[in-house]
Amino acid sequence: MIGFAGDNASVMMGKKTGVQAKFRELNEDIFILGCRCHSLHLCSSAACTKLPKSVEEFVRNLYNHFSNSPRRIDEFEEYQKFLQLKPHKLLRPAQTRWLSLQISFENRKINLEHI
Repeated sequence: MIGFAGDNASVMMGKKTGVQAKFRELNEDIFILGCRCHSLHLCSSAACTKLPKSVEEFVRNLYNHFSNSPRRIDEFEEYQKFLQLKPHKLLRPAQTRWLSLQISFENRKINLEHI
């Protein structure tokens, strides 16, 4: 046997008692490959825990980040110029106006595509 591929469970990939360890005892040069799909799922799940729970929360946090800092607003405007984007002002999403939230999000989406 020259290679082994398995999911990333400790039963399969454990360094001491996993299946891969047993195969390595038989052939120390064996090629071991964990499942990329499982690894990608674990990475994306961890990354998603850092994302806002909703689009509304994201737009409000983004507005709050820039709204209290003229320096940040200037940097944001320079960023848009540098990328040759149509300049968008940061709109404050209204608490009860869903359309303002949509417009705020659409403006940010245009900029986020270039980050």
